[in-house]
Amino acid sequence: MLALVTAAGPALAQLPIQPLDVPGIQSQYNSVIQQQSFGTLLNNLRLQQNLNQDRIRELDLFLPQQPYGATTIFQPQPPGLTPQPPAPPPRIPAPPPPQGE
Repeated sequence: MLALVTAAGPALAQLPIQPLDVPGIQSQYNSVIQQQSFGTLLNNLRLQQNLNQDRIRELDLFLPQQPYGATTIFQPQPPGLTPQPPAPPPRIPAPPPPQGE
């Protein structure tokens, strides 16, 4: 690369720098804006992914503890037994009538 610059040095020195016209400037600005928008979108997606991963880790760390010896919340019943209906709630006796004074 250095050999090309030194060999073409006088030729490159004679090229004038051309100013950009308005459409060229606008296209440069538009490309910069698109790059910034794309970068912002990537950052937002990374942030959302990190939040989701944190939530998954949190759920893994703070699962409710199962009772000692229980493998599941609902224990399976032995085969051949039918489930019994739930017992009715206990009846509360009526209070005695008030006695007159």
